[in-house]
Amino acid sequence: MPVKATLPDYALDPLYQKSQDVLFPMGTALATGQGIPDYYKTIGEIGGKEFEDVLGMGIRDITRTGLETGARLKSRGPRTAFGIEQAVGDFSKRMRFEDLESAKAGRKFMLGTGIETLSGVRAGALSETGMYCLDICNIFLISPVSTPQVHSPQTNP
Repeated sequence: MPVKATLPDYALDPLYQKSQDVLFPMGTALATGQGIPDYYKTIGEIGGKEFEDVLGMGIRDITRTGLETGARLKSRGPRTAFGIEQAVGDFSKRMRFEDLESAKAGRKFMLGTGIETLSGVRAGALSETGMYCLDICNIFLISPVSTPQVHSPQTNP
């Protein structure tokens, strides 16, 4: 004798829509680079204010060290200036290259995080609608329900 099971009434999780409303715009912003909140903007920024401040402190330290070394060695004029210019140029070039590489890595990270966030939003939506299994099955090319074969009248056995 078959057993009748009663399913509970459907109810939307109260936190579901709140999380979707936050995560979808954030994931979109991170994936596209448009509308990123100020808190995260410096991650992919090239030559921003913070970088320029650090670069300025480094140049100041190099200049001070060069002048002190020149004074200690009683070296004045163009020789000291040339040494300082060369050290500042090398330092600045290295720092700017590292800043560029860091910005590219940061942008790659934000893109990946945005894509993962949007994937989570999508999985949450599919799960909420009961379609998650169907979606996973389609990804792995598994048929969740065996589909009946439809035969046309000409090919019917």
